Amino acid sequence: MVEAASSQTTWHLVAHHKEIPEGMCLQLGVAGHSILLCKVKDQIYCIEDRCSHRDIPLNRGWLEGHEMVCPLHGATFDIRNGHPCRLPAKQAISAYDIRIDEQQRVFVALPKT
Repeated sequence: MVEAASSQTTWHLVAHHKEIPEGMCLQLGVAGHSILLCKVKDQIYCIEDRCSHRDIPLNRGWLEGHEMVCPLHGATFDIRNGHPCRLPAKQAISAYDIRIDEQQRVFVALPKT
């Protein structure tokens, strides 16, 4: 599920819209969280950089449309909501709210640590 920005989250400036290549993901470490910013059809999405199946980084994988493919066993996750789409993954990963301001700066709402 997408985690809504609330009293339990903090907005973080993470990138500029232009820094994220179309059809690719940008891996970042922000406030103790490892995240992936992914761009598909000029829309930015943010998921945690971790496969729920074997707990390995997803940043070594690749995008297929709106699905991030794990490089280990081919599990996929929907970057719009973190839900698993293909086995062997059965558990969702975190997806985070994104906000883009008028200067095209990208902010992500992450849980407070």
